[in-house]
Amino acid sequence: MLRLRGGRVSWKMKKKIKISFDGILNPYLLFFCVWGGSFFLEYLSLVPVIRSFEYYQYAIVCAVVLAPFFVAWIISRKRRAVAWISEEDVVRKNNLKNLLALFWLVATVFEIFYSGGFPLLWKIFGIDKDYFDFGISGLHGLLNGIFFLLVQIDMLDYFLSGKKASLVFPFFALIWTVVIFSRQMTIVLFLQTLFMYMCFSGRAMLLKLIAYAFILVVLFGVVGNIRTGNEEFYSLVGVSSGWFLLLPAGFLWVYVYMASPISNLMYNLFIDKPVPNYDIGSFFVTLFPKFLRTEMFKSDNWNPNNLPFELTGNLENYNLNVGTAFMSGVVSFGFVGLLGMVVIHLVAAYLLRRSRGWNSVLFYPVVLTSLALSIFAPSLLSLTALFQIILIALLKFSYKIR
Repeated sequence: MLRLRGGRVSWKMKKKIKISFDGILNPYLLFFCVWGGSFFLEYLSLVPVIRSFEYYQYAIVCAVVLAPFFVAWIISRKRRAVAWISEEDVVRKNNLKNLLALFWLVATVFEIFYSGGFPLLWKIFGIDKDYFDFGISGLHGLLNGIFFLLVQIDMLDYFLSGKKASLVFPFFALIWTVVIFSRQMTIVLFLQTLFMYMCFSGRAMLLKLIAYAFILVVLFGVVGNIRTGNEEFYSLVGVSSGWFLLLPAGFLWVYVYMASPISNLMYNLFIDKPVPNYDIGSFFVTLFPKFLRTEMFKSDNWNPNNLPFELTGNLENYNLNVGTAFMSGVVSFGFVGLLGMVVIHLVAAYLLRRSRGWNSVLFYPVVLTSLALSIFAPSLLSLTALFQIILIALLKFSYKIR
């Protein structure tokens, strides 16, 4: 196999590695576990702000959301999903990758000047601005897509070649997510890296997964406390005593964040039902840049937290404004919209399961992360994820493989 690296030709052959995408890497199983776990946590109602619903209401929503993925998982087990990859398939000195890295760096520096700094600097000097004030609307989401893809490419190169130099940008990326105070980017970076690691390690050891999860929970709580404040958050969720006070703050943050989306979704399905607007634009609201969403959805459609009604629905508690990936479907077409969103995610899981090229190792972390985060927001239908998927498809044709 001919390989071009740094302008030189190499005929050196490497043994291909077989990658299996079964187990928790099966998108149907992953979605079922994440949403099933969230339903269970919501059902427990461990804090006052998490509402409890009737059994039949849980049964209806589970039948619509969980059952299709469970059936699809059972059927998909009859056929294994595998791909073959070698170091020849990933040429580090790829022109497109280098061009993307240069564009991201220049555009990010421009965003810093345009925004008048970045969140960590604002925090140090007591400026009342946060991550949502950082960047240029429309451009920032695309830059995030490039950012995550650059991390993936270097991590892929590291897993294939073992070159420690490939870890430089991923290490910088971790620092950058802390500098801009973005829990969402920290979680996406962690999950995409974890899923890629699992592609090469097979079934990751349980103790390692538990350790990684614990680290993520602690980081989640630390960043949350910096942004909101520990005591203020405990007051917002109604916790003044109990065993949650004995645990790191991250555990309460994670519980509330995992349970409240289901609570909000079911609140809009059964308690305070929004009148469907039958607007396909609001159904795909996250595909529009923020400056377009501001024009499309006027001020009377925005809640006090400056979030579009199409993403949150009717909120029982404005401090808990996460409404799952399916909320825009419910707001637009009611139960039919909910079913439509389920179908879209099923199709995405099916297409991922059918992918067989070497770049499947890049597709899987993106789509699996989007499915896992669908409990919070329509990540799969975000500009960041879609742009990342498009770039991965383009990378396959840009590498100098013969």
